[in-house]
Amino acid sequence: MPSDFDLSLYNSIIALNGNIPSSLPAFSDIPLIAADGASDKLLSMGIIPDIVIGDLDSLLAPSSKSQIIHIQNQNQCDFEKALHYCKSHHLFPALIIGVEGNELDHVLNNLALISQYQCDFYTSKLYGKTLFTDQTFTLKTSQKVSIFPTPSATVSTKGLIWNLTNQYLSFPSNMSLSNQVQDEYAEIKIINGHAIIFIHF
Repeated sequence: MPSDFDLSLYNSIIALNGNIPSSLPAFSDIPLIAADGASDKLLSMGIIPDIVIGDLDSLLAPSSKSQIIHIQNQNQCDFEKALHYCKSHHLFPALIIGVEGNELDHVLNNLALISQYQCDFYTSKLYGKTLFTDQTFTLKTSQKVSIFPTPSATVSTKGLIWNLTNQYLSFPSNMSLSNQVQDEYAEIKIINGHAIIFIHF
């Protein structure tokens, strides 16, 4: 995790059952919520989640120190159940880990859910920042960035090699991929719509 990563921006962390980065900060001040089988991965890393939530069909050996919330509803995936828990307990914004590493359909579903909520995500290779209408995000020198509309957004940027001016982006036909910061700082502003900003380490 980058040294300047500000975990204090978040009110909770949700762990999914994908690849969980090995370089994780201490979770002592922020509730750590595991979606079902992600609990086993965390425990194997020596990390005890505060809450385990889901239908529990993937959970092998929960810690006695974790609160277990069993929700059988098969019309929602375990990630959705964790998101609804965060919403009802005022735990947004949330940072999501373990987003990728499973089947592609699961990864796409994770990104679709992230785009609907006040969530960002972190992997071993990139940081994903969700932006909504009238939000602006600042980047630093040399960062590589992609703008992924979810499903559409009008975007303006400053300080990138290839800047956008009120550019309409949409998935899957028109996205902004592999751009890069060329000035000391750069800005991405969402004029309207939704987008996920992928910042590569």
